[in-house]
Amino acid sequence: NLIVAGGGVLDFGGNNSKTFNGGTITNLGTVVWPASGPTVWYFNTAHFENAGLVDLQRDGIFVENVVEFSFRNAGTLRKSGGTGAGGFSAGVAVTNGGTFEALSGDLDFPAGYAMTTGLLRFGISGNSAFGRITYTGTAPLVGAVGAVLQNSFVPETNVSFPVMTFG
Repeated sequence: NLIVAGGGVLDFGGNNSKTFNGGTITNLGTVVWPASGPTVWYFNTAHFENAGLVDLQRDGIFVENVVEFSFRNAGTLRKSGGTGAGGFSAGVAVTNGGTFEALSGDLDFPAGYAMTTGLLRFGISGNSAFGRITYTGTAPLVGAVGAVLQNSFVPETNVSFPVMTFG
């Protein structure tokens, strides 16, 4: 088991894939997956409990490779970098009671997620530059939805932003 204490930082950077065999990562601080980092791999009944910030600064996916991987979010899961998809593989069970924040590119949930409460927040920095959440199936829209205007962007009247894809 691994605990990232409040105020602590776990950096998934480097050139090699990261492997976690069994147990639980409990995040009370910040977990960063930097733009230069590899795909993060989780094996064999691993769990990630997030009560802090997980910042995906790149495109790429958390991968469940062997038996079971779950991600329970009571903090903030943020995709802040990359213009493509980043998030989870199809085998990952995701539960959200915190904040999903798609500031850049697509925050992808191909296996869907369970949402008990929480916030879906989208970054908007231009008429065609905004974060999106991609969800397979019927999306559980429970809680609140918000937008973060970035880079001093001010949208014009009657402009729409398709920030979520599901179905």
